[in-house]
Amino acid sequence: GGWSEDLISKLPYLLWRDDDRGLIGCVSDVLGAGPGDLGRICDELPRRCRERHWELLYSSRRSGLSMNTFFRCVVGKQDTVLVVKDECAHTFGMFMGFPWKSQRDFYGRGESFVFKIKPEFQKYSWTRSNSMFAMTNPTGLLFGGGFKAAIWLDEDFNHGASGYCPTWGNPPLSAHETFTCVHLEVWGMVSDREEEMLCGAGELLQQMGRHVGLADEPAPTS
Repeated sequence: GGWSEDLISKLPYLLWRDDDRGLIGCVSDVLGAGPGDLGRICDELPRRCRERHWELLYSSRRSGLSMNTFFRCVVGKQDTVLVVKDECAHTFGMFMGFPWKSQRDFYGRGESFVFKIKPEFQKYSWTRSNSMFAMTNPTGLLFGGGFKAAIWLDEDFNHGASGYCPTWGNPPLSAHETFTCVHLEVWGMVSDREEEMLCGAGELLQQMGRHVGLADEPAPTS
């Protein structure tokens, strides 16, 4: 069978902040068109995030490839999901339960985790082997350390790498240990106040791309 209406109703809206119209519905360039990718990530998020709608804070396609723009969009934002698509259409990412910074030292905390989405979903939690969660600054984005990074992206968001990382005990998340970044997105959680403003707009948002292609994706078997 397909995804139940009850399950679908609990998934967040995907929203983009339009300069003129405020928060409007949008579609991800990384997450699959059906509810599967979104649902699997949401299942792993801390409880405080699970019933929040998602706002697209940064998109390499929509926002451009400027590191200055990137940090302007994300610095100070907490409870965010970074997702990447490589040239082989493998998708993967990280949940950051701490605010983004621009600094040359590692920061963060153990609530964070990394994950593969495609070809098969897998979450990797903190192993407590080190606290090298994130080092993010204008020279690039680095997540995890101790041997290799779980995710590294250069300052142009073009080249990346992913290898075995002791921080989360993950294998390479990308198809190959070095990869070309095709799309990069960072999603944040919409605040309580803005959630209230969205009440009553549900039907409109649903039409604007919350769950495009629902019928095309099979439900999980487990």
